[in-house]
Amino acid sequence: MAIGSFDLAWWPAGAHLSQVFGSRYAVIGTAVGVSAANGIGQPEAGTLEARLLSVPGPVRLIATERGRRLA
Repeated sequence: MAIGSFDLAWWPAGAHLSQVFGSRYAVIGTAVGVSAANGIGQPEAGTLEARLLSVPGPVRLIATERGRRLA
């Protein structure tokens, strides 16, 4: 990312944890869903949140391994 004359690069926390824990590291993403009372409408089509909400059942999981199984 460029800020003024500086080019910045960093690793987010997940990248560091992945290096330390390897295959024992996992990320669990969540989706809010729809809440008219809180002004949260349907998620935009094609987003990960929309995909999570389209999976049937009370528990919604999309199995991935480093994102390789996501379209």
